[in-house]
Amino acid sequence: MEDNLSVGKYIRELRLKAGYKTQKDLSVASGISQTTLSRVEGEIQKPFPDTLMTLSKYLQVSYAELMMKAGYFDGMPEEKKELVAGFFDDHSRLNNEIESAILSLSKRGKFSIEFPREVIDLIEEESRNFRQKHEISFAYTPGGIRKILKELDLDITSKMDFLDILNRVKEKQFSLYEHRESDDPAVPVLGKIRDSVPLLDESNWEEQARPPAGIKADFATRAEGDRMIFAGIHAGDIVLFREGSEPYSGQVVAIRDISKTENAHIGYFIENDGRALLRSANPEYEDIELDADQQIIGAMVGLIRESAPSLFDYEFMLTAKSGANDRWSKTIMSAIELGITPEAIQSMIEMHATMALNLIKKKHDPEV
Repeated sequence: MEDNLSVGKYIRELRLKAGYKTQKDLSVASGISQTTLSRVEGEIQKPFPDTLMTLSKYLQVSYAELMMKAGYFDGMPEEKKELVAGFFDDHSRLNNEIESAILSLSKRGKFSIEFPREVIDLIEEESRNFRQKHEISFAYTPGGIRKILKELDLDITSKMDFLDILNRVKEKQFSLYEHRESDDPAVPVLGKIRDSVPLLDESNWEEQARPPAGIKADFATRAEGDRMIFAGIHAGDIVLFREGSEPYSGQVVAIRDISKTENAHIGYFIENDGRALLRSANPEYEDIELDADQQIIGAMVGLIRESAPSLFDYEFMLTAKSGANDRWSKTIMSAIELGITPEAIQSMIEMHATMALNLIKKKHDPEV
């Protein structure tokens, strides 16, 4: 590789040598936008130090070398360059080690940018002296840690102190999990269920969860969206299921579509006039009629919630409740004013339902 290459061409050469054939490949791996990489390699934009620090990890080159190539050391005496280069490389190494520790403590699955509850508690406990010394507070999330470390612009010693904190958390987390091995076994939390493999095959797993004491479960899946919110099942909750038991009408079940690779769907199993339905615990969603491709894979036996209910959850329920009360209140008041009894309303509902079904049948078969 030529020594006199400009920084943009130098980065391009390093990218290709590291196996990233396109700027998009490096962008996906590093998180640096493809636009930024294009402008840097095209000599339109001088790369910022933060960009060079990230690139050094993926291009297998020292941070100091990239800083030097970008002209940040220009005009410095040679002896000072060596000291500054060592300083940048030490910071880069520690940043990479801290990032690796953060990622190793983060949990897998859909919410891959957060820590498990026990890790949050351990970070809070282990970082108490560090927070007091630097007079700071931060969110116990990967993003919160990255943000505060960037804002503090810590010296080498402080970064090493924080890396020690994360390593102690890792050791305590390992001990905690080791202790739990003697308890009831963990169950797989299923993500996308592939249509060509058995339900509990490891290729369908996203993570594992340990059911609360006394609850026997075969697998779990994370709830998505607000379809089951009125049953107290919120997005992100881990819903536990037993496999193979025959569900009864009104029970919460998980179903899979055997013709597709997708997440399980959760809802109430309803049997009505020979039809099998999946009903959400939210009146905004219509029933789903189950057909031959949809298979009930388990009945719900428990729930694990990893975060406290939010104000948004409360406001959502309050708004929905208020709207429902308003509509029903007006309907009931109108019936009372007109002297209509509940029995008469029930009779009218049944009459209109029968008429609607007859109209549907006639549309599909005019001879009826």
